[in-house]
Amino acid sequence: MIMDSAFHIAASCTNGLELQRRPIPIGDNALLDARIREAVDVIYEEGKAAAKEYNIRGDITSGAIIAGFLRVADVMVAHGAV
Repeated sequence: MIMDSAFHIAASCTNGLELQRRPIPIGDNALLDARIREAVDVIYEEGKAAAKEYNIRGDITSGAIIAGFLRVADVMVAHGAV
C-alpha cells in the first residue's frame, strides 16, 4: 500500500500538466526529489489533520483519503456541480 501511494504521489508530481505549470529541467533530480518530498509532506499533514478532525486519530491513510475526497468535493462545489 505504501509503495503504491508513493508511486501515485510521484506520478502526480511528474504528470504533463504539473510539469507545464512548474517545469523541472531534465536531469535535475534534486529539484524533482524536493517536489516529491513537498507533496508527501502536504499529503501527510492534510491526512493527519483530517484523521484528527474525523476522530480517527493516528490513521493517516484514512485521513489522507478523507482529505482527498474533501478536496475534490470543494472543487465540485466551486464549479457548481453540486
